[in-house]
Amino acid sequence: MRVLVIGGGGREHAIAWKIAQSPKVVKVFVLPGNAGTANEKKIKNIDLGERYNPEGLVEFATEKNIDLTIVGPEKFLVEGIVDLFKLKGLKIIGPTKSAARLEGSKNFSKSFMLKHAIPTSNFESFTNSFDAKEYIKKQNFPLVIKADGLAGGKGVTVVKSLSEGYFTIDDYLEKKRFGTSTNTIVIEDFVVGREVSFIALTDGNSFFSFPLSQDHKRLLDDDQGPNTGGMGAYSPVGFVDDKLHRKIVEVVIKPTINGMKKEGTPYTGFLYAGLMISPDNDIKVLEYNCRLGDPEAQVLMMKMKGDFLNVLELAVDKNLEQFNDYNDFWDCRSSLGVVIATAGYPKNPELGEKIKISPEFDPSSDSIKIFYAGTNFKDGFLLTSGGRVFCVSVLDNDLSKARDKVYSVVNKIDFEKMQFRKDIAKDAID
Repeated sequence: MRVLVIGGGGREHAIAWKIAQSPKVVKVFVLPGNAGTANEKKIKNIDLGERYNPEGLVEFATEKNIDLTIVGPEKFLVEGIVDLFKLKGLKIIGPTKSAARLEGSKNFSKSFMLKHAIPTSNFESFTNSFDAKEYIKKQNFPLVIKADGLAGGKGVTVVKSLSEGYFTIDDYLEKKRFGTSTNTIVIEDFVVGREVSFIALTDGNSFFSFPLSQDHKRLLDDDQGPNTGGMGAYSPVGFVDDKLHRKIVEVVIKPTINGMKKEGTPYTGFLYAGLMISPDNDIKVLEYNCRLGDPEAQVLMMKMKGDFLNVLELAVDKNLEQFNDYNDFWDCRSSLGVVIATAGYPKNPELGEKIKISPEFDPSSDSIKIFYAGTNFKDGFLLTSGGRVFCVSVLDNDLSKARDKVYSVVNKIDFEKMQFRKDIAKDAID
């Protein structure tokens, strides 16, 4: 089979790496890919230049007789790339443009949850700053203010006072910090608890669930600093037992899939539910994503023992109910990933720094993998080209050992002013 993976981040490196391990695969094309995918067996990077858009990708898939396409970035999904591929009779993993509104519009997703009795926090949506400011005058703080549209995982601000709320409302609605994504904002109650990422692959009826994981979204240790695309993750999540897992499935995952069918927009592809679990196991959906999380994907691909392509084929052919190998599909060991970012990330990443990886690092280990993200080669040097540069991912018998292992590898990487969190999974171990 010839497989196409769209995207150039760490998530796409992990997906392509895992798919390339299938004996069915002849070639995996990654568009545009990065310095990591450029050096993997059976994987080839393709630079489409100005043709890197949904129409150009359809043309490429047709020209190269691609058997299956996996979309990494949410932007293409929200723009309707799945609809275009299906019109051409091309197999692709992902939701249609209409279904991708679960991520593409916070107002749509919150209204959808309210309509279908899926637990989430109270909210209101606004298109003008005066009404938004009048609303928060009557609310208790902290509050959460979100960009309605896509903002690269950064369009969420927790405000602790009226003055912070006014500033953020103006920043979003008046100054258009995230462009058209802030034509509308959502203001919702702040909820307390522990976050969990529940990711499933669905064919619109049945679903295949990934092991639960936990992302660390804030830039700095102890969950300080601005929101990012994700600074690290681990799996499994110890505080979620089988009973709570079943509850999540019954009150969130099944109602979401069934609700989308009722809306006339069946959901297919990866469904990511970002959840908050309260101390008494009350569940609230914080957000939906319509693709694999990043860095959750890197961590989960490390845990995957089975043939990823087999599951993807069942999903695209709407035969997921036939999958019956779940227990043997996943490695029972703990997986942990730490993201290394550039100085200035997430607002103003400093790019073009030369990267050094110690010769002591052994890339052949099956329990350690450096997934590349914002990287490229120029004049024989490995350089930073994006805010998030690597996700160092490991497997070990427990989280404590995995944590020691991952940071020993992180310390073998060096570039000017690199930054990373030093407390990934610390709370799960302490």
